[in-house]
Amino acid sequence: MKKILFGFSLCLFVLVLFTGCFSKKVITAEQFKSKMEEKGLLVKDKTEEFSKTNYINKVYSAIDIDNTYEIEFYEMKDNSNAKSTFNDKKEAIESSNKVVSTKFENNGTNYNKLVITTSDKYIIITRVKNTFLSVNVAKKNKSVIKDYVDYLGY
Repeated sequence: MKKILFGFSLCLFVLVLFTGCFSKKVITAEQFKSKMEEKGLLVKDKTEEFSKTNYINKVYSAIDIDNTYEIEFYEMKDNSNAKSTFNDKKEAIESSNKVVSTKFENNGTNYNKLVITTSDKYIIITRVKNTFLSVNVAKKNKSVIKDYVDYLGY
């Protein structure tokens, strides 16, 4: 019994030790566009809307046919701009007055991810290297959005 408990404890320790130590593969804005179009979403180039900022290279928005949800993807000039955007958005979400049902946060060597579920919303913000992805949809769309984000590897 002690050997089993020791083995379980050792496995748990290793899992905790390496949580967040892995990295994710970054995709480009063009790859985002291609992958979302493959899934049947309409992808709009919104880069012009951000032309006054000097830290964003490209912005795409993927929208379903019924216009019920949107996935925004930003390709930034560098990692620090993406980190800053992630942190600003995270702070805004956390300081809102929404009651959080569930919260998941994961940070790795080249990424940050925050997933929040409220009584009526499903929110994901994630950064991988110099890219940033943002989703804020009705809770009823949670499973389909989760599938899209997983498909992207974010």
